[in-house]
Amino acid sequence: MTEFSDQGDEPILGRREARKRATRAAIDRAARDLFAARGFDAVPVREIAAAAGVTERTFYRYYPDKHELVAGDAQAWAEMLRAGVRARPAQERPLEAVERALVAFARAVAERPETAPVWLLHRRPRPFEVLGQSDPRSLLRFEDAIAGALRDRSADGPGNDGQDCDLLARVCVAVIRTAAIRRRALEQDGGTPDAAALLEQEFGRLVAVTAPEAHRAPGVDRPTGPRRPRARR
Repeated sequence: MTEFSDQGDEPILGRREARKRATRAAIDRAARDLFAARGFDAVPVREIAAAAGVTERTFYRYYPDKHELVAGDAQAWAEMLRAGVRARPAQERPLEAVERALVAFARAVAERPETAPVWLLHRRPRPFEVLGQSDPRSLLRFEDAIAGALRDRSADGPGNDGQDCDLLARVCVAVIRTAAIRRRALEQDGGTPDAAALLEQEFGRLVAVTAPEAHRAPGVDRPTGPRRPRARR
């Protein structure tokens, strides 16, 4: 039953939920700012709590440790990625839809750096290392998000059993990792790489080495089995 105050009909539980959300948002903002300034490893929980204006005890009511901040952020980005790919125009081929959704995200983050994924705000040479430690299934979540979006887009396609979508999703995550590794290497050399441009370059390389068939829609018939050698004349 909803509890009401004696000052009116505003639900007390509604106000409590609003305070909880505000506290969580303050913790998230504090962690993001500190990670961006000093790196994930250098920031203890007590500093995150202090910057958020809460006690350590309050922090632990919301997160069991700082790694959970990363896992939650990754889950949110996976859901946004699925929605972004799903919303691409129907005429775009699968690989093209994923690329353009990712590039759009990268450009949006470049315009508003405060929205950058918290799991990239560290100083380690491997961009996804913290993400893997925080949630071992994190990359699988991104694969599932992409594959799910592609299946949604091709639900009416002929003969689509989803296997092509799974394969494309795994390939796309590999491309994302490659672009992230290049970006981190350029940053360590003192550069200021453009994440969107790097993603476009890596997807372009993928198409170049796999041929335009990489853009073929899932479920399209293809030849199977080994090719027969040409007869010598």
